[in-house]
Amino acid sequence: MADQWHGETRKLRRDIMSAFTRFAETGEPQEVLHEADFLAGGMVAANRSQAHSLVKLITAAAARCSVGLDQAAEMLLSTLRKAEARPEVFNRTSQLAVREAHLDLRERAVLERLAQDDTPTFDYFQMDEEEPAEVAEWEDFEPGVKALDLNADDARDLAASFLEVMGLRHGHDLEETQMAIRALQ
Repeated sequence: MADQWHGETRKLRRDIMSAFTRFAETGEPQEVLHEADFLAGGMVAANRSQAHSLVKLITAAAARCSVGLDQAAEMLLSTLRKAEARPEVFNRTSQLAVREAHLDLRERAVLERLAQDDTPTFDYFQMDEEEPAEVAEWEDFEPGVKALDLNADDARDLAASFLEVMGLRHGHDLEETQMAIRALQ
């Protein structure tokens, strides 16, 4: 009786895998990945012989995806987690194949977003049309010249604000900071 039950169970598993294979070859890639995720979640050690075939169908469906790449990648991530949780079913090679398909979908999704992005970009290799200045902006043109032309009161206020911020945010003693502020005023 037990042998008959095991034989029927094996036949049922083969029939399910055969039906899924037909569906995976012609079905919408998103739907195939969804169903494959469902199947991967229910596989046990007795299904080890079918795991490689399922992974091949998953990677083929992932390669056929052309829309909804982010959703497909999320579905593959779910499948990958299920495969990694079942090492008795999915060997290391199968897990790596699902991981590679997931990363490929992620990369394709990013590239698709970049291709659709119509914002101007910066070209690192574009040559400037102007002649570069002799002196860079941050360099002093004449030594000894003030960078800012502030009157004395504005300079004291700026210094006091700076010391106050330094005292409050960078761990300096508050009393020392206040004495330095009073000394400036």
